[in-house]
Formats: sequence, structure tokens, C-alpha cells
Amino acid sequence: MALAHQLVVITRENPEENVWLDTERVFLSNLLFQYMKDSLMWVNTRWNGKKLTTGFTEGGFSVIDRREIEKFLHIMKRWEELFQCSPEEFYLTRRNNSREYRQKEGVLVRKKEVLEELNSCIYLCTKALKRGARILYSDCLLYTSPSPR
Repeated sequence: MALAHQLVVITRENPEENVWLDTERVFLSNLLFQYMKDSLMWVNTRWNGKKLTTGFTEGGFSVIDRREIEKFLHIMKRWEELFQCSPEEFYLTRRNNSREYRQKEGVLVRKKEVLEELNSCIYLCTKALKRGARILYSDCLLYTSPSPR
């Protein structure tokens, strides 16, 4: 199992309580999400549908209102442009609890996979803006099958 972050377009036709049934979802890996987290704090969200704050809640739901989707989309596009310049494989460093970057530790990732995640998020934001909708965020566990030996 791996922690992931999912985003879903919500409209009046699919309110929050029914959104998980038949809705297109986008997943961002925890590694990529954590790497971008500082810039994601610039997005204003509603936590659990009520409290207006910055960033995304852990262990709950956040809603990105229409005005903030444009900002979120702009941030995602800039990350996509940055990763377009990367080599085909590169290391993403992880932060420890003291918010410092570990100098020699990182996870090897593929450019293609990172760009696919970002492009799916960009697509979802564009779709939400065209529909005049909001985006619902939550973190979740994804089940992954073991690698073949």
C-alpha cells in the first residue's frame, strides 16, 4: 500500500457525499505531493467543508473553490514546466520532520511518470474550470501489487 493524494471534480450534480462513486479521479503520489507541498500551501482551501485555510488537510477532505483552482492550476503548470527540463530519471529528495531537505537521500523517479501525474492534475483543473465546479481533495491508500521477482 502507498499513500496517495486524490483530486475529484465536484459539481451540484455530484455533491461531496456521492462523489466517490462514479467520478473520474486523479492521483498524485505522496512523494511528488510532499516535494511540492510548500508551493501548495499558497492555495486557499476549505477543510472538511467549513474552515478556510491554506494548503491541504491530512486525514480529511479539502475543497478548492473555483477562484483558487486557477491558482492551483498555475502552480501545477509551473511544476510541469520545471520537470520538462529534468533528465529521464532523477532523484526527488524528501524532507524530514524538521522540514530540512536530506542531502544525500532521495527516491529515483522517471520523468515520464512525474509528467503524467502533473498533466492529469492539469487536465482535471481545466475540466473543473470549464464546468464551473470545485475540486475535492483527500489523501488515501492505494493498493499496489508486489513486484514480480
